[in-house]
Amino acid sequence: MKRTALWMSLAGVTAILGGLVGLSMQTVGAQSVPEPGLSRGEFPVVGITRGEMARLHLVYLTEDPTAPPLNVAVKFLDRAGQPIKAEDLALEPNMTAATDLVHDDFNPGQLVEPGPRGEFRISIQAEALPCPPGTDGGSPPGTDGGFPSGGGSLVGNVEVLTHRGVSILSVGPATVIPVAIGCGPPPGTDGGTTG
Repeated sequence: MKRTALWMSLAGVTAILGGLVGLSMQTVGAQSVPEPGLSRGEFPVVGITRGEMARLHLVYLTEDPTAPPLNVAVKFLDRAGQPIKAEDLALEPNMTAATDLVHDDFNPGQLVEPGPRGEFRISIQAEALPCPPGTDGGSPPGTDGGFPSGGGSLVGNVEVLTHRGVSILSVGPATVIPVAIGCGPPPGTDGGTTG
């Protein structure tokens, strides 16, 4: 009888964990069409202690091999939202880049116990890509003057490493951010007719 109760408890916990994972996958996998302007993304709170380092991996995925570099501003923020470190990256199409945060990047007042450990979150912001030639707002009436698709995606994940480079935590699943292309007036504002 005790064995059956144990298996029932284990099955219940597994079902709850499966439901939580399923819900998190829905929000991470959901992608919307990017609006012209900036593309933004946030990574969850992670902590590191002395001798550890956090590494943010980013890749700008696009099917256009001639696309210009994607400029991305990365901000490491403490628990109160105050900056720890900021870095600007120029990501070449389909190439991986990384930026690191180490324990020594924290001010002593930003560390928490036990540890002391530095807890942080990461905020990224990608500039809109320039309009391809001929799509810079000179659209004929009725074509909506919006922005073309195909800006690509910015994909990233966070990894925590030991001082020897051994990965001890990977924060995932990866975050996917559609990249905006700021072309012409916002959709539906050109005064043209559709149809």
